[in-house]
Parts: sequence; structure tokens; C-alpha cells
Amino acid sequence: MKKNLLTLLLIAVGYSMYSQITFDGNINETQWGTPLSTSSGGPAPGFGAGHEINAIYVFGKDNDLFFAIAGNVQNNNRILLFIDSKSGGYTNGNFGRSAAPQGIDDFNSGTTFDTSFEPDYVLVIGTNMATDNYFFDLYTLSGTAVPASGGGPNNYLGDINTSNIGASPMNASNTKGFEISIPKSTLGYNDGNDIKVFAAYISDGGFLSNQFLTPAGSMDGNYGSGPVTFGSASPNPITVPFSVLPVELQSFQAINNGKVNELLWITASETNNSHFEVMRSYDAKTWQTIGKVLGKGTTLEQQKYHFTDMSPLKGTSYYKLKQIDIDGTFAYSEIAVVNKANESNSNFSIFPNPTSGLLQYNLNEEHEIKQIELYSTSGKLLKTITNINGFISLEDQQKGIYFLSITTKSNRFQEIIVKQ
Repeated sequence: MKKNLLTLLLIAVGYSMYSQITFDGNINETQWGTPLSTSSGGPAPGFGAGHEINAIYVFGKDNDLFFAIAGNVQNNNRILLFIDSKSGGYTNGNFGRSAAPQGIDDFNSGTTFDTSFEPDYVLVIGTNMATDNYFFDLYTLSGTAVPASGGGPNNYLGDINTSNIGASPMNASNTKGFEISIPKSTLGYNDGNDIKVFAAYISDGGFLSNQFLTPAGSMDGNYGSGPVTFGSASPNPITVPFSVLPVELQSFQAINNGKVNELLWITASETNNSHFEVMRSYDAKTWQTIGKVLGKGTTLEQQKYHFTDMSPLKGTSYYKLKQIDIDGTFAYSEIAVVNKANESNSNFSIFPNPTSGLLQYNLNEEHEIKQIELYSTSGKLLKTITNINGFISLEDQQKGIYFLSITTKSNRFQEIIVKQ
């Protein structure tokens, strides 16, 4: 199963979860797996060192498609990733320019792709400085080149101010570059379809390099700014099979059943799924493996799994799944939480936990609340809650693990809270 359980934690320039750009420049992470294609064996970059596109990675989870391009771009140049994600689109470069971002506004007019490749969108990765500020645009292909009408909407995905995150040394590193997530709905993508991608390196003036993230061609130098007939020779678009994309964990829950805890989870489909390791924690930070459940290999049918924790912890138990592929790559599920029956604090309860944002708590009437505080796992006080009304909002907090402290006149109650 390809990375379907993963809760992405790409951390470097702040914490980002399922945003339009998830970015840390480090692609050497288990969730990306093996690149779909590399430029290995092709010529050196026609634009020289610092202008490399070395590998491409694609996978899907839930409602998003994730793209990673190993490489570097600088000095006002652009990396273009053409995406064929739905019916229709263009077999050539005669789409409109008037509303296009730099890098696509001067794309070689008259260029033809493979007849089976009809891109609907192009993702533009570029920089207007040497290597200091990168930006990301998603451009809808439409219109005609002459006259330059239409152009289609431009979905600005944002930018990042980080220097020297690209590949080094030249034409060698597949572990540094750019990571982007795009909602499937934005690309008009429906689960069950393959998608195709085609990546190229281009100058802001429309001069095409010989660098492609498709089966590498042998041409040395630059293609120039005139029409290019890609359909008659390599490089060719890459097909990303449906089986790689929409693999997901549909549900994962933990239920107390008297003296035992029952874990139940369902997968929608699996690709090369070896097995699951069941992991447990008392504090959602320190984990131990308590069991193993074999996967179904490769299947497009829904699968149901079950595991019984015969000796659950007293009080609260936290569980997560480590899903391991046949090739050894792995990904983690989100966390499920359960209290052992009749052993939770009889004076205090809080639910739902995990939460998507709003918590409700109950405290015996004999306790008068004086203060409610929310802490990070590092012990930093995040906020003090003064509106004592039975509800606590975490909607202003990022996804993660928190400590909640409720102080009364005679006692202090603490709970670990998971926001998902």
C-alpha cells in the first residue's frame, strides 16, 4: 500500500499539514518512495550547474495529490510540470498566454506533445532571484497562442523564502527540491483514473533546456524557443497509475470492550502492502509495538482488519498503525484514543479525543474550576481559557498533540489531547 496512512509532517520553515505547499526541501523521506522517473543517463543540464531537474515523485492520499520534484531552479528560470488529470486538454503548446505566469507565457508555440497526452494544467516552479525566493503557480491551460487570448485562471499556490534548497551536486541529487500538495478537486481528478505528467526546464524567455523528468533523451544542448515535436521521440510523458494514487485508510478506531481494547480499521485499496505493526503509547509520545497484522498485498477491494489488545494500559491508551510495504518503506496512521472501562477519572472527562477542534468537558459539581490552560508538548503555555462554559476550542491550533490542565480549588486534572 503506497503511503496511504501517512500523516505528513514536513517540518522546516514552520509546520504545515495538507496545505497547498508542504515544503522543507528534503525529499529523502519514506512517504515519497521510489521516483517515477529520473534524468539519470541523460545529458548534463544545458543551462549549466544549478539548473537541474533530477527526479519526480507522485502519490495521493484522501483528497490531495502530492508532487515532489528533485532539482534546482535559479536566475528567473522555471520548472514546468504539465498535468493531464481529466478528459480534454491540449496536445500542443498553442494555449493562451495573456493570463499566464512567467515561464509559461513564452512557452514554445507550435510544440506538440504525444498524441495521448493532453495536459489540462501546468504547475510553475520558479524564482525571480538567484536561489532565495521560490514561487508556485498552478495555471489552467486554455485559449490559443495567436492571438494570445484567454489564458485561463491562475491559482497562486504561494511562495517560500529559503535559499539553496535545490539539488547539489549538479545532475546527481534526488533528495533536494520542491514538495507541493494540490487538492484533487482543483485538478478535476476522479479516483479511478490514471494521470500523466511531463516536466521540463525553461528560461523566462521561453528557451527550453534539455532537462526533462521523463525518460531521458540523448539530445545535448538546448531545444531553443521554436516548436518542439515531442511526439516523435523521447522524452515522453509519465503515466501515474491509479493504483499508486488513491490508496487510503478509510477508518481507524479503538473501542474498549470490558477488559480488552479492540482495534478496527478499513482500507479502500492496497498496493504492495506487507503488514501492519500495531503500536501503543501511554502518553502519545513513547511508542511500543504490541502486534502484527498481515496485509493483503495489492487489491482494489475494501479490506477490514481487527486486532485485540488483551492487556490494555490502565486509564488512557493511544494507538497508531505502522503500515509497511513489501519493499520496506512505511507510513503511520493517525492516532486512536480509548479509555479502559471503569478506570478513567470519575471526577473529570473530556471528549471527543482526538478532536477536530471543539472539546467538551464534564467535571463533578463539587469542583469549582479556577483555571484552564493549554500547553504544547515542549511545555510552552499556548493559552489560558477564561470562558468556563464546558467547551474548549482548539480551532486556532495546528494539528498535533497538546496537554490540557484544569485547576480547581482542590485538585488539578491533566489530559493529553490529540487534534487531527
